[in-house]
Amino acid sequence: MSPDGRVVSEKEWQAKHGEWLPSPADFAFVASLMGPVREPGKFAGWIAPPAMGINENPVDFEVLAVWLMMREWRRLATRKSSRRTWSIPRSASAATPARRPVPSAR
Repeated sequence: MSPDGRVVSEKEWQAKHGEWLPSPADFAFVASLMGPVREPGKFAGWIAPPAMGINENPVDFEVLAVWLMMREWRRLATRKSSRRTWSIPRSASAATPARRPVPSAR
């Protein structure tokens, strides 16, 4: 098939497919246009920005920062303390820490 939709013969295809199909230089040019953009709120020139952000938030809403903050909060809220807690009775002085009773061996 030609670019205008005509069915062409094998001979015509072999003669003109180099003109109709992209060349390696064309692929290199397109690849040079598709550079990454890593700045918040900016979009690459080869894609369209979304009309709306995630969960109807503005497009520049920092979803990742909020998600990381919530994940850390959940981690801290569900974490079990790995340190032993020692209680000091009110009658004891600050210099002598309270001691837990040693279980008796039976």
